[in-house]
Amino acid sequence: MDQAMEKMKHLSYFAEEVAGNGLDPRFEKGKVDMSKAVGQALQKALADVQGGLALHQKLQKDGETQKHGGFVINLDLTVQQEEYQAAEIKDWMKKK
Repeated sequence: MDQAMEKMKHLSYFAEEVAGNGLDPRFEKGKVDMSKAVGQALQKALADVQGGLALHQKLQKDGETQKHGGFVINLDLTVQQEEYQAAEIKDWMKKK
């Protein structure tokens, strides 16, 4: 799986629904790790996925979020994908 493509796909699902429901998305550029160490890159990828997952799980519990059906569906799909990605990265870390 290409992590960059996955992140862009999630961003498009999430951002479109957020904007369509009139919510104000806050997108912040993260620091790009240019290291060539695989272990370090996997740790960074896992931290990024887990950070997004925590935010999205928090949004799932928000009362305002629950008022927007399409957003809830996309948010649920995003959480499922992030859980899968975190498990996959952890598996890669065991194999390295």
